[in-house]
Amino acid sequence: MQQHTIVYQSRIADLHAAAEADRLAREVVRAEAAQSLADRVAERVAERARRWVKAA
Repeated sequence: MQQHTIVYQSRIADLHAAAEADRLAREVVRAEAAQSLADRVAERVAERARRWVKAA
């Protein structure tokens, strides 16, 4: 009986670890998407600045 409890506790710990890994992976994907958006916005701002300077 005690060995079954240890096995179940181990499985529960594995599930918790997998859930945490999944949460962290989603967080990384969101951070990468935010960085990509920031990069695109920065490029657009830089392009507008170049055009503005060229026109001045």
